[in-house]
Amino acid sequence: MAVSSQALQALAQANDVRAVRARLKRRLATSELRAADVLVTPPREAARMEIAAVLGSQRGWGPRRCQRFLARLGISERKSIGSLTDRQRLVLAAQLAPSAQPPGTTEPDRVSR
Repeated sequence: MAVSSQALQALAQANDVRAVRARLKRRLATSELRAADVLVTPPREAARMEIAAVLGSQRGWGPRRCQRFLARLGISERKSIGSLTDRQRLVLAAQLAPSAQPPGTTEPDRVSR
């Protein structure tokens, strides 16, 4: 069975998108990139990713933590990043800022005198 050039192009494009998403997830895992930044200004290839995939790529974020975080905001974990409203993006980004701190801390470390 011969594969058309159009099918080969579609396959190559899908592979490229997967590669970009994998790099994005690695950058999130190493804290080189913040999830809030991805949610506010997502790369074109990330528009169809589920929110839980982005959140879960962060260090210390498993499926349960993602589920609780999004349930508290009333957003489905299966919702794609591209389908978020501007308001939802801003709320998510604002809520992610405090959770970037180590567990058990509420304020940044201060130098005692």
